Amino acid sequence: HDGLALPASVVELVVEVVSRTSIDRDYGVKRSLYAAAKIPAYLIIDPMAARCLLLTEPSGEGDKADYEVER
Repeated sequence: HDGLALPASVVELVVEVVSRTSIDRDYGVKRSLYAAAKIPAYLIIDPMAARCLLLTEPSGEGDKADYEVER
């Protein structure tokens, strides 16, 4: 991490690769944070479950924010 932060308004997609220590954070906390920030798409790559999950259409506010569509 080089300290570079982008405003959420310019981010089109966030990709997270799940590890044993990040499962709850990637599927829960980050999902809500990215939806609240109105990031249009969140891709979760879970090598342990051999699964990729694409979340789109963020809605809601704060910790109640979530994505409407799962693919």
